[in-house]
Amino acid sequence: MDLKLKKMIKEGRLFYLIADNQKNDTYYEYYEYPNFKQTPIIETVCYKTIGNELLKAYKNRDYTSQSFRSLLFLLHGIIIDGNVIDIASSKELADLIDNIRYRDLYNVINSFRKKLSIEVLEFFKNKILEIEVIALSNITQTLFNQFCNAINYTKDKNSLFKEVLFLAISNEYNRAYLKVLNKEQEILDYEEKVKANPEIEDEFDTTDEDNK
Repeated sequence: MDLKLKKMIKEGRLFYLIADNQKNDTYYEYYEYPNFKQTPIIETVCYKTIGNELLKAYKNRDYTSQSFRSLLFLLHGIIIDGNVIDIASSKELADLIDNIRYRDLYNVINSFRKKLSIEVLEFFKNKILEIEVIALSNITQTLFNQFCNAINYTKDKNSLFKEVLFLAISNEYNRAYLKVLNKEQEILDYEEKVKANPEIEDEFDTTDEDNK
C-alpha cells in the first residue's frame, strides 16, 4: 500500500489521517492529537514517530487499524483510546510523567480539586507550568534528560519541560475545570431564575461535597 500520514485541523482540533497517496482525499482512519497548542514540540515528535512507523509497516502488506494500533503500542507504548492519541503513555514519557505526577508534585496537582473558580484554576495551572526541571527530583531530571536524548532535542529545554508538565497535570486540571464550570453555570442559572421570580426562596446549596 502507498500510505502516508497527513495532518488536518478542523474546528480547532488536530487530526492525523491515514491517507492513500494514490487516491486524493481518501483516508482509512483518523486519530486525534489533543492539546496540540499546548504541546507543539511533543506533537511534532508524535507525528514523526507515527508517520515513520506507518511507512515502514505497510509497504508490502495491507493496512488494518488493529494491527497498526498494536504496533504503536508494542514499539513505542503509544495508546490510541478510541481515536484519541495518548502520547503520555509512550515509553519515552510515561516514567517521567508518572514521577512528576505521583512523586514530585502529587499534593500540588491534587490541589486542583479544591479550586473554586476558573480564574483560580488558571492562575494555579500557570504557576505549576513555571516550575523548572532543576526544582524537581534527581530522578525527574535524569528521566527528562533521557527523553531529550531519545528525541534528539537540543533546543529550548525549558519550553519542552513546560509541555511535559502540562501532560502531567492535564487530567486533574481538566476534571477540576469541568467541575468548576458546571458549578458556576448552576449559580448563573439560579441567579437568572431568581431575577425572573424574586419570591423564590434561597434553596441553592454551594457546598462542595468533595471538600468537606
